[in-house]
Amino acid sequence: FGYEGGAFSGAKQKGLAGKLELASDGTIFLDEIGDMPLVLQPKLLRILEEREYYRLGGLRKYKFTARIVCASNCNLAAMVKENKFRRDLYYRLNVGRISLPALREVPETVQPMAQLFLDQISKQKRSRFKSISKDALQMLKNYKWPGNIRELKNTIERVVIMYDDTRVKPVHLRF
Repeated sequence: FGYEGGAFSGAKQKGLAGKLELASDGTIFLDEIGDMPLVLQPKLLRILEEREYYRLGGLRKYKFTARIVCASNCNLAAMVKENKFRRDLYYRLNVGRISLPALREVPETVQPMAQLFLDQISKQKRSRFKSISKDALQMLKNYKWPGNIRELKNTIERVVIMYDDTRVKPVHLRF
């Protein structure tokens, strides 16, 4: 929300623009919206409905013109049923929905993603790694990936940092 000058001790004299204001006519991305505390959810709902807000300590209304994109690894519909996420906010946000399956549900995507990460990280770290052996690839495909894509990327990065080779092998992989 930002704040107005003098809103609290230590505040900048001229105040500070918040994320909503900085998003302007663009897009603001709210990652892990399911983790938003219930006490803050009505504030976001009000912004979505009224398309305006106040800075902390302010009397002037600011227009909200950005679009909001949210992500969550939680089942928000289940959270609504458990009264852990506001129903009205859920329906307000659930306009255009894209559902991405977990990596373990689409093992055929492991190889191209692992190779992409290997190419990127090898270039960034100036490593000699170029490819993934069949046995290592099978290990990657069979792993359940509880940390999803982030864990796959971290696994590849760990291999590139820890080893000096041209090909990822099973001995390089530790889960």
